[in-house]
Amino acid sequence: MISVVIPAYNAGRFIRRTIDSVLGQTCADYEIIVVDDGSTDNTGEIVKSYGDKVRYIYQQNAGDGPARNTGISAAKGEWIAFIDHDDQWLPEKLAKQIALLESQPHLRWCATAYYQTNSIQRTTIGSSASIQKRLAGKMYIDNYFCNPADFHVLTSTVM
Repeated sequence: MISVVIPAYNAGRFIRRTIDSVLGQTCADYEIIVVDDGSTDNTGEIVKSYGDKVRYIYQQNAGDGPARNTGISAAKGEWIAFIDHDDQWLPEKLAKQIALLESQPHLRWCATAYYQTNSIQRTTIGSSASIQKRLAGKMYIDNYFCNPADFHVLTSTVM
């Protein structure tokens, strides 16, 4: 099982879209944990409207890192995936990552490429040519830390 941790602070404008993108995953073996980091808007009401589909935890405002740690502490899954309250995933994100991690048991984490979007365009972050060159036909890079300048890891892509 994958535990999806969503730190949220005054996320009422975005949280429904984010949760819906998780609920729309092709992989079905996950739980969703939203850690409300002291919101003063309607974040809690929106999250609670999902009922048993989402576990809601409230804490005093401490920031994204402590909210993620609270979510990790509550997690029941073998894997942890993060998504920020204003991001969304493509439907096969979890399935593709879990397939990679299960096929390569020596891997401890993975991350994906991502897009930045606005109402007009979608832009891939990072140089596709550089990433393909580093991958050299493989599904993963042996040592991300040897030359991280080619890549930018966004928290919402990490499992």
